[in-house]
Amino acid sequence: MMKRHSIATLAGLIISLSLFSQQIKTPEEFLGYATGTQFTLQHAVTDYIMHIAEASPSVQYIQYGESWEGRPLGVCVVSSPGNLEQLEQIRLSNLQRAGLAEGTPQRAPVPIVWLAYTVHGSEPAGTEAALKVLWTLAAGEWKDADRWLENMVIVIDPCQNPDGRELFTTRYLRAQGWPPNSDPNAWEHNQPWPSARLNHYLFDLNRDWSWHVQQETQMRMKLYNSFMPHVHADFHEMGSGSTYFFPPGAEPWHEVITPWQREYHALTGQKAAELFDATDRLYFTKDNFDLFCPSFGDTWPLFNGAMGFTLEQGGGAQAGLVLKRLERDTLTLADRVEGHFLASMAVIEAAADNSDKLLSEFFQFFKSGAEKPSFKYKSFIIKGSADAASIRSLLHVLESNQIRYSSPRVTGKKITAYDYRADREGSVTVEENDILISAFQPQSRLLQVLFEPDSKSSDSISYDLTAWALPYVYNIEAYAVEERLPSAGDVPAGKKKSGNTAAEQKQTGETTTNLKEPGYVAAGLKKTGKGVEAWKQQGESVASTDTSGKANSGQRPDTVRAYAYAVPMTGFNELKFMAHLYRAGFNVRSAMRPFAAAGRSFGRGSVVVARGDNRSMTLFDEKVKAAAVASEVTPVKLTGGMSATGKDLGSDYTRVGQGPAIALVGGEGTSQAFGEIWFFMERELEYPVTVIDGSRLKNSDLSDYDLLILPGGNLKESREKIMAFITGGGRVIAMDSAIALFREEKTTELGKAWELRQAEEKKKTEANPADTTRLVRYEDQRRVAATGRSAGAIYRVKLDETHPYAFGMGKEWFLMKRNEGLPYLEKGSNIGYITDEDPVAGFAGYKFRKKVKNTGVIASENIGRGTVVYLSDDPYFRAYWKSGRVLLGNILLR
Repeated sequence: MMKRHSIATLAGLIISLSLFSQQIKTPEEFLGYATGTQFTLQHAVTDYIMHIAEASPSVQYIQYGESWEGRPLGVCVVSSPGNLEQLEQIRLSNLQRAGLAEGTPQRAPVPIVWLAYTVHGSEPAGTEAALKVLWTLAAGEWKDADRWLENMVIVIDPCQNPDGRELFTTRYLRAQGWPPNSDPNAWEHNQPWPSARLNHYLFDLNRDWSWHVQQETQMRMKLYNSFMPHVHADFHEMGSGSTYFFPPGAEPWHEVITPWQREYHALTGQKAAELFDATDRLYFTKDNFDLFCPSFGDTWPLFNGAMGFTLEQGGGAQAGLVLKRLERDTLTLADRVEGHFLASMAVIEAAADNSDKLLSEFFQFFKSGAEKPSFKYKSFIIKGSADAASIRSLLHVLESNQIRYSSPRVTGKKITAYDYRADREGSVTVEENDILISAFQPQSRLLQVLFEPDSKSSDSISYDLTAWALPYVYNIEAYAVEERLPSAGDVPAGKKKSGNTAAEQKQTGETTTNLKEPGYVAAGLKKTGKGVEAWKQQGESVASTDTSGKANSGQRPDTVRAYAYAVPMTGFNELKFMAHLYRAGFNVRSAMRPFAAAGRSFGRGSVVVARGDNRSMTLFDEKVKAAAVASEVTPVKLTGGMSATGKDLGSDYTRVGQGPAIALVGGEGTSQAFGEIWFFMERELEYPVTVIDGSRLKNSDLSDYDLLILPGGNLKESREKIMAFITGGGRVIAMDSAIALFREEKTTELGKAWELRQAEEKKKTEANPADTTRLVRYEDQRRVAATGRSAGAIYRVKLDETHPYAFGMGKEWFLMKRNEGLPYLEKGSNIGYITDEDPVAGFAGYKFRKKVKNTGVIASENIGRGTVVYLSDDPYFRAYWKSGRVLLGNILLR
């Protein structure tokens, strides 16, 4: 009887599942066209995956956020109904086994495989393939699908960049011929600016994996960290003339990548090769796509213990629905979808076949890091005296990457340490308000990658950056120590540690959004210790002074009316304070010289807002305090205008200014800095900016603007308009290729200096037709070309700290150097310059090194009644180079 009952139950289950399968519509049935015959609009993508989730007991949809333009970001979790019922236990147990969450695992582990498609909007085939993969798994239409779902969890993110992909799709539909035109010259194969590859602010989201600058990345990271998948495959498209790339990746591989991760790359590649060989599809491995820089969707997961892959299908934006290729077959969207579909099946199958070792090695990755880190340095000290905004941004990145930090337990001790700023061994005295990061933690390998002073590469030819150490990114005083230092979070052996709970979601000046789904939160460490707590309390009170000039903590009422409020200049928060005041209509002063008042010292660049400059301002005190809270600064109330030392508040050495009206030139030909500055103005500085298309600049009325930002492009047609704006009293910031406009103008100081430098270089390099260095082997051309470039190397920049544009930056700064330097100006201001040939970190070819020595990075000159500021390189590179905020803020607001 029992046996018959079991058989009947099983038969009922089979019938039930069959009915579910019948209810699940294929993409063609739901959308009205076969996969690969049309590009699917984003709302239809969301509708279809939600249909699958509603119709299948094996699929759960999770919306984890929204894009900048309000489009949903969501994933489908695919597994057996039983696994989905226990998804929370599976997820939490996985984190607990990795040491990333507290508690004892209550569920046996299963592999979690994450398939991510279309991070670049102009690589649209991935999303179409994702729909096919999702239906195939949910309907059980692959020979091993049922076994896979019973024994693993598969997360499918069909589109990581919905704004970019929707831009591509709508433009393609508008330009598409009928039938689709395969001619590469056709309108449908050539999309205009801006590139749909990017998101709303024109950021490449596949370079944001470590830094978490953009909203889409921040939201995705919270969901990713709540699952911590064992496999992450990132599906891309490359040039239409290429075939298909799958792992293993090319050299260089970062040294923290484990032998097992290397072996698994080969195993997955073999699975893909079997499927591709069976259908005569061409492919390649071990070329172009290396595994070194942590910014990508393959390397960052690798450094987080997973098997990270990039998979590239030939096609991309130009391919459209059908593309005729020289001496090759005609490429169709259906072909491209099939390539990604087969690669997806290979990734899943490799995980299924190697599940036991995949899991054991994943947990060992974190355990070995926590117990015996392989990195030379075992502790990192971040000095608490650093700029508050930089510290906040750094802590945000640490938390988002699940890297734990605390306060030191032993202070006052002088220890030997590597000094990042000095780029050499030195010493440091540990103080109470310092921040301590220990290498003895689960994320030890990721910590090494982000803090290693100079990354070690097996090959100088790399796909992207070769240096990125966080102390240089934030320009903070930091030290690496070879010994393990005790932290405030350490406890005696045998006692359970606490504080491994979800990271505190405190506003840090970055854009953050909590997950909508309860229970899906990032694992991390609760902040502890007096030093860390001090950073949490920044900006929460307004200090005051009594008439005797002694500092008052703000704990008792002060009846003396404020003559002015002053904030010492330390970094970006003070500039944000200025921006908030300007937006509220205040006139604001900047101290050109140090001064002392009310028992406090105020350095150059300190911000002063005086009642006498704002007599018509209602609610003066309340608005100043509101601006202070919003920018996390603590103003000092001054009861008089006379300084104890230095210049008085009303002198010419505390220059008063009004909020400038700023225009930013965008459009075709502008550099990546355009999107970064646009993002900086709106989302970081929170100051209004008007974007003007470069093609309309020559006909634009610029009389309403005080400052014009030129982030690149050919501006020759607007030369007269720009020069008239400057000579009439306007200010211009020229970056990247926009500098050429002034370099070619022989009357400018830059033009004169450039001409002189060119003449000197010509004397040194007289043409010699018998020069044997010109004999370069064909296969060595790329390597020889690298001698004249910088692969994202970090250089030390010396600063004129007395110049207003360098206020708050100290005497030295660090820059991601990629472009040629400026010649020194004979008349003008040479504000920032490089005197060393060698970078602090990263690769720069020997020819580039010689050219960069003794060149300018930041300079300015007066033309007529106005000023031009030259920036040879992007100071706010990819918006993660946070120390550049101070430079930009100074130039914009001073």
